[in-house]
Amino acid sequence: MKLARRLLASLRPGEVLVADRAYCGWLFLVQLLAQKVDFVIRLHQARPVRSGRRRSWLETWLKPRRPSDQSRRAWKKRPASLLVRLVRFQVQTRGFRPHQVTVVTSLLDAKAFPDSAIAALYARRWQVELHFRQIKTNLALDVLRGQSPTVVERELWMHVIAYNLIRALLLEAALAHDVPVERLSFKGALDALQAWASRALPSRRHRQLARRTLLARIARDQVPSRRWRAAQKLWRAAGRGRVRGESSSQKTAVGTTDFTDGPGAA
Repeated sequence: MKLARRLLASLRPGEVLVADRAYCGWLFLVQLLAQKVDFVIRLHQARPVRSGRRRSWLETWLKPRRPSDQSRRAWKKRPASLLVRLVRFQVQTRGFRPHQVTVVTSLLDAKAFPDSAIAALYARRWQVELHFRQIKTNLALDVLRGQSPTVVERELWMHVIAYNLIRALLLEAALAHDVPVERLSFKGALDALQAWASRALPSRRHRQLARRTLLARIARDQVPSRRWRAAQKLWRAAGRGRVRGESSSQKTAVGTTDFTDGPGAA
């Protein structure tokens, strides 16, 4: 959490932080709100959750005991309570039984931010698992070959640079051809770049033409839209109302999300 707090300065007012339950601490949430940053974070397993069939409700979390790394003066300036909204939905992972996930958010307006939208937004967190897999598998960072700390650090930085360059190329292709960047294949972009890197281009005009051709090839190599399919399943399930005994006004607050993008729930 100390490292996470050091990264708070990089967040801008109006942004929404999506994170797993390791970051669901009272102080961290208060610090986010102090910077006018909203959040959608999975509820920590140590915090009790009310039972029942309600899928969305508001809770007031009182200030806990002062942690050891906070001075008395700084802790006294913290608010006495924190108003949050809890959203509970069902997750269907292929090959496993469905289970419930509860997230806590500072987006309190259920009309402006319905439960289905909150669940779909949290589903996007699974994309980071794919990014880790791309770095480890496609860029072959699953095994570090350096024999000294200096060489290992240099190896890590080289992979970071390569990954960011490929990501920048994907973004450029998405903007140039008006396609969602999440639909573009990282492995396909890497293969296309390696195939074009060895070509000798005699003039600037040839290089510009090759770059446009490369971007077009990357834009055509699209992967199935799993995230949008998951969101559509959630919205359809919300319309049907899968929880027994709920009223018609509660049906829009119920959803089932198919999290098939990542290896599993965090």
